[in-house]
Amino acid sequence: MIIAEFVAVIIIAYLLGSIPFGLIIGKVSKGIDVTKYGSGKIGGANVMRAAGTKAGILTIVLDIGKAAGAVLLAAVIVDPGVLSIGGVNLYYWQ
Repeated sequence: MIIAEFVAVIIIAYLLGSIPFGLIIGKVSKGIDVTKYGSGKIGGANVMRAAGTKAGILTIVLDIGKAAGAVLLAAVIVDPGVLSIGGVNLYYWQ
């Protein structure tokens, strides 16, 4: 059961982390591809350069939110005590 919970957390966290908020916000706010500007990355700083301050701040907030969401989801699905030792005892190359 614990392995299934870990797998569920990993899949959901991966899906949350794969949402390219910078790219989406650049397209929606200014209709641009932020990868064609500045550093070419889709992070908040480059979105701020390409699409403006509000778009950059929104990107940063959403990127932090998706990271926090993945951690909170893991804490809800799997007991935090198990998570604290999971990385030590259940590493994948065992």
